[in-house]
Amino acid sequence: MSSSRVAEERHTPMTPPPVRIKRLNINLPERTFDELQDLARSSGRTMTDMVRIALALVVLAVEETQRGNRLAVTSKDGHILREIVMPR
Repeated sequence: MSSSRVAEERHTPMTPPPVRIKRLNINLPERTFDELQDLARSSGRTMTDMVRIALALVVLAVEETQRGNRLAVTSKDGHILREIVMPR
């Protein structure tokens, strides 16, 4: 069996073409797994969705850091509460 598959949807000019899906098995410490599971449940998403969201945030952080920008969590009035620093 192949490690990738194509979504079995038909597409028309109004729908995007099928997306190739790759499977990834990861090993997580139990605590990290439990956190991921809890986040998924509390947000009504799947664990896969949460991993995709996390990856998108890391990509954003890396890209902005490479541009010389800083990432931060700010209060409503704009005060920096935490700076997000990407490890090198």
